Amino acid sequence: MIKYFLRIKFWQFLWNYLLATMEMVSHDYNKAIYHLTKCLKIGENFDPSGLIYEQLGKCYFDVNDIAKGKFYLLKVLEIRENIDKVNSEITSRIGFIFFQEERYDRAKYYLEHAKAHYGKRDYTNINAVKDYLTKLDNV
Repeated sequence: MIKYFLRIKFWQFLWNYLLATMEMVSHDYNKAIYHLTKCLKIGENFDPSGLIYEQLGKCYFDVNDIAKGKFYLLKVLEIRENIDKVNSEITSRIGFIFFQEERYDRAKYYLEHAKAHYGKRDYTNINAVKDYLTKLDNV
């Protein structure tokens, strides 16, 4: 009975994640947030790497809810325990947030990481990262 219940929960989790992915592709981030939040309610144990937190952070960032975006993106760093296990898209967004908060040392740290770990299969806006690093040199 317990295995059956867990199997149902897993499929609910997966279904909501797939719906969220489709909404993100369509740039309907509010609907994506809805489905990702359902994923969290169904069970965090299906997401040990923090992928749901990562997607929530990006979505909140994209709807300009910076506080929630920051919360979830920093949660990814906490889960993965090592900044080198985090892609440059996440660290660039965290860097942008710290820049806006005028926490320039932290912004520079994350933006330099994003620049150093940028790859071709990454969705980082590398030009924005370079622009912000230039701005930091002038602060």
